[in-house]
Amino acid sequence: MISAKSFDKLRKKLDTIEGRPIVVTMRRGHKRAQVKRATLVKTYPGVFTLRLYPQNGEESTLLSFNYADILTKAVEISLCS
Repeated sequence: MISAKSFDKLRKKLDTIEGRPIVVTMRRGHKRAQVKRATLVKTYPGVFTLRLYPQNGEESTLLSFNYADILTKAVEISLCS
């Protein structure tokens, strides 16, 4: 079971990278993953939002995820170098 402390600790870590460029890996099912560049827009008590950088003439996209997505490794975030 994932504790509320884990969510709070994760949220505080994400607060430190708010507004910075990141690389997000989203696992979308059986052996499918999308890797995108994004910016962490805002953290909320239950979710956090990312703005994906536009690619190939697309508009930028705003996505939201819950903290359990990171803890279950459905979403992975790393800072851009």
